[in-house]
Amino acid sequence: MIIEVMSREKILEYSYSQHDEKAAIISISNYDGEFPDLRNNPNNGIDAQCRVQFNDVELGMRNCITRGEARKIVSFVNEVAVGKDKLIVQCEYGVSRSAGVAAAIMKFFTGNDLLIFNNPIYRPNITCYRRVLTAFRVVIDEND
Repeated sequence: MIIEVMSREKILEYSYSQHDEKAAIISISNYDGEFPDLRNNPNNGIDAQCRVQFNDVELGMRNCITRGEARKIVSFVNEVAVGKDKLIVQCEYGVSRSAGVAAAIMKFFTGNDLLIFNNPIYRPNITCYRRVLTAFRVVIDEND
């Protein structure tokens, strides 16, 4: 599975284009924001979507990612996204929250998050990264 980070603008472009691969999307909006209005078209390859709302802030700040939102992301990845060709993680600018979530998913499945952390385009939100990675580990512990 390819994991890709996108901004709101890029995911809208993606939803209006034709793609052969089947994609699952984790869409992150601000706590009180709106989600992108993606085109509902079978030719765009978008097969499933998980929507979560939290701000681009760190632990202890208002409206940061919660453990529940991290678990929702992990459940979506484990139950829906793993069977897709591509997993797209999208937030407003495609730089911080989506990069943090994507890095955690990469770390869990491949042991390597350097595609995100070594790329100067991204500034991963560390709270998102840690919460999602911890949620993956909790799921493993619960299933043991």
